[in-house]
Amino acid sequence: MEGMSSQHTFKVTTFYVIIDHLKSALEKRIEAHSLVLQIFGVLTEYESTSDEDIDIANAITRLVGMYSKDLSSDFPAKIRQCICWIKEQRHDEITSTRSAQMMFQMLHNTGVYRAFPNTEAALRIYLSVMAKNCSGERSEKQ
Repeated sequence: MEGMSSQHTFKVTTFYVIIDHLKSALEKRIEAHSLVLQIFGVLTEYESTSDEDIDIANAITRLVGMYSKDLSSDFPAKIRQCICWIKEQRHDEITSTRSAQMMFQMLHNTGVYRAFPNTEAALRIYLSVMAKNCSGERSEKQ
């Protein structure tokens, strides 16, 4: 590093290393969230699907396959009904945001969660996966 200014040395030995680590961490996070979205996307990406869409059937099948002990066999039919119900609630402010948390709150605020217990369970799993991811990242840094 002879002949380099102190500013250039800082860039090479510190700044670029930090940027490389950040880039790597973001790429890992994107990959992890892409996998989660492949599994749980049916819960939040329902606006872009139709009732007869093959993608929604595949997404539901993947979700049931991953969590067969938590979701009953009637989940595919119930999630479709729930998605239709949510689409009909378009006048409500909550449906303008397609977040799982808003969907969960909507089901609870209206009492509809009783009609869709598997959908509620899938939303709870999805929301706790995200919380687990954040707490795991914090514990790694400590």
